[in-house]
Amino acid sequence: MPEYNLQRARVQEQVVAIIATVLGLPGSSVSLEWMFGDVPQWDSLKHVAIITQVEEHFNLVFDVDQITDLESVEDIIDLVKECLGPA
Repeated sequence: MPEYNLQRARVQEQVVAIIATVLGLPGSSVSLEWMFGDVPQWDSLKHVAIITQVEEHFNLVFDVDQITDLESVEDIIDLVKECLGPA
């Protein structure tokens, strides 16, 4: 498996775990297709908590434009991967 896919898989696993923890759900229930608001637990306050936890976990700081573009689990994974750059 190419390194890009390995790193993306690690990022995906960690982001899903953060989202599950913040929303109080089992990790296995988090779908990559989920959009902000798709589940009752994912309200605006939890959205901010997810972004904050992701930033802290990966030691990143997103700018306002990046944050406003985050609408799905996949968006969050993609942004983290983009910010981390190549493996």
